[in-house]
Amino acid sequence: MNSRLPPLPELIPDAARAGQHRKACLMALAALALAMWFTDFVPVLDHFNLAIHESGHLIFAILGDTMSLYGGTLMQFVFPVAVTLHFHRLQQPFSAVIGIAWGLENVQYMAHYMADARAQILPLVGGGEHDWFNILSRWGLLNWDTRLATLLNLLNWIGMVALAWWVWQQGRPMPRRRGIRANS
Repeated sequence: MNSRLPPLPELIPDAARAGQHRKACLMALAALALAMWFTDFVPVLDHFNLAIHESGHLIFAILGDTMSLYGGTLMQFVFPVAVTLHFHRLQQPFSAVIGIAWGLENVQYMAHYMADARAQILPLVGGGEHDWFNILSRWGLLNWDTRLATLLNLLNWIGMVALAWWVWQQGRPMPRRRGIRANS
């Protein structure tokens, strides 16, 4: 006896569902963009990002002091990339977009932290050393902290706009080209 149940009938056609996912994704991107525009610290999301960042220092510490220093920032991008790849593999592009947006929000978070490298005004977890002071000092770029942060912020916003444009384009009818005929 077959114990499998027959599939449920589709209550919402695929095209309508895709349109709903597209709208939900655009609304989520808009909400994130508004939060990012008005503050350098998005509550809940950036608390989570901070926890991931700090765990990265501990996890990468097994590879030495240098990797421990870079590990916080690396770990901030490991999770969004993993989420994006997971949903891409499942062929859920709008869910993958959320992973990309999370990564872009981390770019803004990183830029905010980087811009503070010389001033060191931001409170640090545990009162430790400032990652970006150490990283930029090693590279001889400490005097460029605010300019590099501005560049990262610009790239972040270009990415957010491009992402929103891509989502907007999904599901829109493709324009018909004149003069091209299908083979019959």
